[in-house]
Amino acid sequence: MTKVHPMSLVNRARRILTSAGRPAREVKVALGYPYGPISAPFMDSLLALREREVAGMVRGGSPLVRYRLPQGGIYVDHNRNMIAERFFATDADWLLQIDTDIEFPPDIVEQLLAVAGDEKRVLAASVPLGPP
Repeated sequence: MTKVHPMSLVNRARRILTSAGRPAREVKVALGYPYGPISAPFMDSLLALREREVAGMVRGGSPLVRYRLPQGGIYVDHNRNMIAERFFATDADWLLQIDTDIEFPPDIVEQLLAVAGDEKRVLAASVPLGPP
């Protein structure tokens, strides 16, 4: 992943400029999570993300995560498809799906949007399942 200064992560993530240089617009993200058992690290990560969003709102910003799309059931593929269907019914620009056994940093949304820029429409992350 390309190294990006933390402040530029926030600045790039909060706005998307059009190629014609017209005024930027707010970015809206939907957070989907297919769930069964929810792990403590996932819940801690979700709470830290929410705290970050609230702190930004206190400073006059608007939240990036506008929609939470939890989906439960025994078939993970069905849960993911249902999350995608619900995402298409929103006005969100991006869908971020995270499994409930994953721990993530509170600035994950900014990091992913900074990497995506204006060109990429699909991002995927590697999830290591064991020691390096």
